[in-house]
Formats: sequence, structure tokens, C-alpha cells
Amino acid sequence: MDTQFGKNFFDLNLKKNITENDIENYSSKFIIDTVNIDTKDLFEVENIVKDNVNTIFYAKINQRKIHPNSEGGFHLSAITVADIIQFFLNTNFPEMMEVYKLENFISNASISKVKRWQLPGGEWRESIHYSEDEPAEDMLSKIKKHFKNYTAPEAFTYDKKENKEMCAIINLFDAHIDKLSLLSETNEQSSLKENIKRFEGAFDELLAQCLVYNPEIIYIPVGSDFFNTNDLNIHAQTKRGTPQRIMGSAEDNFSIGIDVYRNCIDKAAQSASVVCPVIKGNHDEDKIFYMGVALEIAYENSPKVIIDNTRLQRKYYKYGQNLFGFAHGDKEKKKISSLPLIMAEERKKDWAETKFREWYLGDIHHKQEYRFLRGQDFIGCMVRFLRSVGTSDKWHYDNGYLGVPKTAEAFIWTLNNGMKANFTTNI
Repeated sequence: MDTQFGKNFFDLNLKKNITENDIENYSSKFIIDTVNIDTKDLFEVENIVKDNVNTIFYAKINQRKIHPNSEGGFHLSAITVADIIQFFLNTNFPEMMEVYKLENFISNASISKVKRWQLPGGEWRESIHYSEDEPAEDMLSKIKKHFKNYTAPEAFTYDKKENKEMCAIINLFDAHIDKLSLLSETNEQSSLKENIKRFEGAFDELLAQCLVYNPEIIYIPVGSDFFNTNDLNIHAQTKRGTPQRIMGSAEDNFSIGIDVYRNCIDKAAQSASVVCPVIKGNHDEDKIFYMGVALEIAYENSPKVIIDNTRLQRKYYKYGQNLFGFAHGDKEKKKISSLPLIMAEERKKDWAETKFREWYLGDIHHKQEYRFLRGQDFIGCMVRFLRSVGTSDKWHYDNGYLGVPKTAEAFIWTLNNGMKANFTTNI
């Protein structure tokens, strides 16, 4: 064996002349050579004989690099090649040997960096980074050749199913429909008629998008500062008594507001059942309750419309695997991190029976999203603060609340698989 592989190959006396650096250097080079696609040995396998115990084969090994310490030119990776051949022959993946065949091996890749580190237990690990030197024009020609064999798909078809296992939520929060907005004070001129036109236009656009999904239920929150004041008399002020300026008469505006919501509800009820949670705001808490009473009277004989005019601060609805929470947000924004726990406490059974939970809030007049991620077995809850759809007044302009889009949103939810779509329209 000394003659075949070099007279010094198995001379154990050499060990006294090999330093630690030699071992480090040669072992690293050896590992690189055995995996480098430019230096690893390639082979052909013939005369394979297998029985229940042994696998015998004849291999022609093409050595592409000579080991630095071998006089006879023997490359240690031949041992690795033999192990690879035997492994693949004894498994169900003999085709993996194709990557070592010379006729199948064309590449310009090379090793750019090798990292070697030791684990706390003393075991060594290595990582190898390759660089690809293929010219850009060669890659471009390959891409062009590939495109010649591409066949475009046939006309796209789909089943138009009457799927009623969906619901829609159409949110138009903080309309402040009768808020006074003067060009001289806000650079924005508006009127009650224009505000109503924008409100109903946004609703119509969102409703049209939602009806594509053929929902069986449409949730339309009513209120949440739809009006700018709380009273029906000449004292234009919020629930807490903060003076406000409004357009027209508060009493007339109240009647007009009822008609606005009736228009929206009636359109939606032509295609689906409608549920309206009446949401009290911090500007119009009492006025919205009275609007809810008026809507209850208007739809008391309607089998398709439900007006939820309870005085609860927060209202919940369970739809399949979904749980929705609605509130104005003036109180909830002070305890955002507690909202999932509040929902779980106020609706224990519904929380336990659902996977997807979402809050819809307003009041802060700009959009923020707070996601409560799963922690171990803690199931998530999304809290959405939706933007105002109302115009600016002098107070908002003076305090720099500018440049925020007036946005209405709608959401499509499946019965058991969570949210399907989210639509927005800027007013």
C-alpha cells in the first residue's frame, strides 16, 4: 500500500512532525475540496451487486485535485466518494449520484468564504458560501430561451357560487355631519348638504364592494359622533358641555340625520339582513340614543333590520368563528392594552367559541392599529381605531390636525376563516 498511495502515506512516524496548525490547515482545505463543485471528485459507478448484507460496486473516480501531503497523488476525498456511493445505493435516492457525474457537471460557481467554529461541547462546525461567476449575458440568454418554451394559461375561469357564509361591516365613524367648517378659518369650505352627499357616497361605494361577496349580514354602526352636539336646543354643546359651532338648526339636523341612516340601511337591506349597533359618542351621546329610538320605530316591523339601541358602552356580535366589538373609543383609548381582556370578560362564552376577534373604535380622528399577538396559547385580538369621515373645524385646524385623509372602511368576514377583504374609500 505504500507503493500505491505514496511511501509516506501510512508512515505513523510522521505524526511527530505534524503541528496543530498543519492539522487545522489541511483539514480545512480537505473539507473545502470535498464539497467545492470545482474540486470535488467525480465518478462513474459500474457492476453494482447488492444482497441483504453487502453492496459491491466498481467506481471510476476522477480526482480533480491532488492532496498536498500525498506523493502518489491520492486524494483523501475518494474515501468520501465511496461513502457517498454506498449511501445512495442503499437508500431510495440513487438518482442523487447524478450530481457527481462529470458529464452532468457544468458550473462556474466557486467558494467565496468558509467559516469554521467550535461548539461548547468541543464539536466543530463549518459553513461554506459560494459565489456565482456566470456572466450576465449568459443568464440573459438562458432566460430568453426559457421564455420560448413558456405557454400562457388558458382563459381563467371560476365558479360563481351563491356563498352566503360571509358578513360585512361598514364603518363611517366620527362624521360630525353638522360641524361648521368655514373657508376663512380652515381653508376648507363645506355645508350640511355637501357633508351628507359625501357620507352617503362613501357608504354607497363600500356597499357596492361588499355586495360582490354576497354577505348574509351587514353590520352598520349608527352614531359614534355622527352629530357634533348633544342637545336639540339652541345650546350647541357636547355631552360634557363643551361649546360647539354647527350649521343650521340642531332640531332640523336631527331629522335629516335619521333620513341619512334610513337611506343607508334600506339600500343594504335589499340584499342582506342588517344589524345596526347604536354607538354613543362623546359629542352626541343622548342625541344618538334618541336617533336609535326613532330607528327602532321605523324598523319595528322589518324582518331584515335589527336596531340595537341598548345603552351599553361596548357592543359585541358573534358571527361564526368571529367576535366583533364596537365602541366610540373615547373611554377605550385610555386602556388599549386591556381591551382584549375586557372583551374576554364581557363575552366569556363568545371569546371561548371564536378564533378571530376585532375591535372597531373611533374618536381619535386618525387611524391606528394595535395588534395583540399570540403568546403561548393567548389568542390574538386586533384593535382598530378608524379615521374620521368628517370635515375639519376651527379647533382642529388651529391645533394642527391636518393632512389626515377622511377615510371610511368596510370589512368582509368569512364564517369560519376570518377576514376576507378590507375596503377603504377616501372622502
